Amino acid sequence: MKLYKFLRHLWRDLRLAVLRRRGLRYGRDCRFIEPLPKFLNEPFLVSIGNHCTISSGAAFITHDGATWLFRDQPEYKDLKYYGQIEIRDDCFIGARAIILPGVSIGPNAVVGAGSVVTKDVAPGTVVAGNPARFICTIDQYKEKMSERGVRLPVRSRADLRQKLDVLFSQLDTNKVIEAALSDSSLDSQERGR
Repeated sequence: MKLYKFLRHLWRDLRLAVLRRRGLRYGRDCRFIEPLPKFLNEPFLVSIGNHCTISSGAAFITHDGATWLFRDQPEYKDLKYYGQIEIRDDCFIGARAIILPGVSIGPNAVVGAGSVVTKDVAPGTVVAGNPARFICTIDQYKEKMSERGVRLPVRSRADLRQKLDVLFSQLDTNKVIEAALSDSSLDSQERGR
């Protein structure tokens, strides 16, 4: 298993090195989640700041290929559209998000999974949807996650799985108890009628 993990990381690092040679710019402490994001034909038009996560399957589209439809018409001869994409520091791009040409994101911004980003994302905001729209500020998001999330210090994937198994089995047990209590309170209410 360790050999597989080593080879997988080596393959990812080689692909990132090729993208860098083709002009992709990214800062330090960036994470690229497998499968690697798609940078299509012009990775040199994409720049990513420091401490960013680019989740699996995200796509960076730096051109509009639809101009092909009318490029052969004399008034549009050889017309093409390209746009740079800039991801600033401390951003998170969710799984399978699509970033279109000419977009700037962040800093301190989150793009939700599956979102299609058609215009700039303001600093310190969370956007999601198709097209991506404002959901909340990053401070509001932190508060939501503090209320909903759990703190799980883990050392490995196996440790994480074990802790999540315990956590979710307890949650299921709590739901069963809550359902039983609400059913018994409904039964007593119906008996009282």
